[in-house]
Amino acid sequence: MSLRSLSATILSSLLLLTLLFTIFLGHSPDNLRGDTHDRQLLGSVTQLPKQNLSVVFIGDSLIEFPRLYHDFYGKLRAKLPAYNLTFTSYAAYSNTISMVLNDQLPLAMNMTPDAYFLLWDSDIANRTPEEDTARRRSYYRANLTFVLGNLTSKGSPYVSVSGPGLLGEGVMFMPEQFWMKQHILNDHRRMNRDLCAGMSISYLDYRQALLEKLPWWRSFSRGWLTFNGEHPNEEGANILVELLVNDWKKNWLPKIAGNYFVQGS
Repeated sequence: MSLRSLSATILSSLLLLTLLFTIFLGHSPDNLRGDTHDRQLLGSVTQLPKQNLSVVFIGDSLIEFPRLYHDFYGKLRAKLPAYNLTFTSYAAYSNTISMVLNDQLPLAMNMTPDAYFLLWDSDIANRTPEEDTARRRSYYRANLTFVLGNLTSKGSPYVSVSGPGLLGEGVMFMPEQFWMKQHILNDHRRMNRDLCAGMSISYLDYRQALLEKLPWWRSFSRGWLTFNGEHPNEEGANILVELLVNDWKKNWLPKIAGNYFVQGS
């Protein structure tokens, strides 16, 4: 081999070694971490401003107790941090659906919220089983149909309905009056659900959600999910929050015009 050929071979080897060393440096752990960081930066999305949404609550003390004693509004906001949620309550103690029609509906109709939510049980809780007549149920259906028809006629707000809940938690050693009330509760739940289905309104089965969380052997009339057999305690209020948020995520928020809702927001 001539001296010139040997020099060329050595030079080629040096160039190859230089190239390999450069490649090694470019893929060192430090640089790999930098590449990953750059990819994360490139893949990140600029945080969008929060969307303003307003909700009006209509009903009775089933709404007022969670609002006053269990941070109902705060828990809803915490579950949906991507939104600036504004809440207004037109709920009042002992509100029946006829009282909602006469007192709360005119106030609610003057509002322009993004959503309405109705929850009440006073039509059952404030009456004896003997007062649950066919005529009273006919008035109940007519009044609820009128209320929902008016709320859904206001542009395009989202309307959802829930209730009744519980009237006593126990099942063991309960008197006959208790079981009569349970039948009436189930009948009103069925009326609410069927009316909502006929008007394409979302019905949230709060009663069923509570019953599913109660142990089958319960013998106390209160203390599991309510503090008095009717009004929710902390855990009962949390069930309502979950029920409402899940419905909004599924049936309301994805349909808002211009919305950037993503699952988990």
